[in-house]
Amino acid sequence: MERSALVTGGTGSIGSSIVRALTQNNISVVFQYHSDSQRAAEISRETGATSIQIDLRTGVIPDFPDVDILVNSAGVLLTKTSVEEVGDAEIEQTLAVNLVAPFHLIRRVVPGMKARRWGRIVNIGSIYAHRGTSNNSTYNVSKHALLGLTRSAAKDLASFGITVNQVDPSAVDSDIIDDLARRYAASGATTFEAYKQDLASGIPVGRLADAKEIASAVAYLVSEEAGFITGEALVVDGGLIA
Repeated sequence: MERSALVTGGTGSIGSSIVRALTQNNISVVFQYHSDSQRAAEISRETGATSIQIDLRTGVIPDFPDVDILVNSAGVLLTKTSVEEVGDAEIEQTLAVNLVAPFHLIRRVVPGMKARRWGRIVNIGSIYAHRGTSNNSTYNVSKHALLGLTRSAAKDLASFGITVNQVDPSAVDSDIIDDLARRYAASGATTFEAYKQDLASGIPVGRLADAKEIASAVAYLVSEEAGFITGEALVVDGGLIA
């Protein structure tokens, strides 16, 4: 039986890897993107997936009654300042994309999943759902709250054959990390390469994660074989928290 999936953030490093992994498993994929229509078209050509442009910040999200698998991969990391210096717009936008949009999307897909008595929901979180960090309060708050949503939804939906899990990576060689490296390099605090090398040196395996490794974890959690796993946070961090 062919399953259908909705993946948000499908033009990002992690999101596009998830789209590829799912289509390679013969899953019919629709992926959301924010603004990069050229990149979305490239991914569609490469994978056969269908793209849909939605601004997740607005809260205006259509129903997706036929979706069997939801992967909330879209995310933003906007602030690198102390908690008292964070602006209102940064708080609102971070929570809108990282927390509120996944909440809305879960609400949109669950009625169809319940009717079919089968569903898989995977939220892409972060190791910062499990620990704090300085100068990163909005992102930390959003990912802690997302884990609460994951666990609560798992409890609510388990009896309907719907699993809800979270994949929590450490630093991934991705667009977000590259953006951060450029920001720090522009400030003169470090160089682009040194920033990424410093991140990698703090991980026991000695490197950043590859986005494909995150996608592989997602592919397992949405499979038939993972039907007894729900409410879990799979930390994919190269041993960092340990």
